[in-house]
Amino acid sequence: SRRIWPTVATVGADGAHFVAPDEVAAIVETVVQGRVGNPGGAP
Repeated sequence: SRRIWPTVATVGADGAHFVAPDEVAAIVETVVQGRVGNPGGAP
């Protein structure tokens, strides 16, 4: 897989904070692994 992630940022009163690509990758992996056994996403 190509492992191309979007740029992710949070914006608040303190300004913008960009999420590190490694952190985005870890979150994506968690979501994908959760969906492998439940592709429809039903509870």
